[in-house]
Parts: sequence; C-alpha cells; structure tokens
Amino acid sequence: MGKNIVETKTWLEECYPDSAPSKATICRWFAGFKRGRVSTNDDKRSGRPKE
Repeated sequence: MGKNIVETKTWLEECYPDSAPSKATICRWFAGFKRGRVSTNDDKRSGRPKE
C-alpha cells in the first residue's frame, strides 16, 4: 500500500469510523511488519486462556 502511519490511521478512520484501531495499535502493526510479520492477527499462545 505504501502508506505511512498517519495515512493508514486516516484511511482506517474513514473506512471504519466506529471501530478504527488506535494510533498505538497501528504503530505496533508497522513495527511488526518491519520485523517480518505478515498479519495483524495475534500469535498463537501456549497454555490455557485466562478467565
């Protein structure tokens, strides 16, 4: 897509006005993609989920 963080946030707010992710979340996504991640989905975790 070639967008920066601010452009991405603006685009997501236009597309999803009631549920766009925060700037902090988008920053984490960008950092993850720079490290080689290919998805915004959470990594699988071992063990039982917290209740």
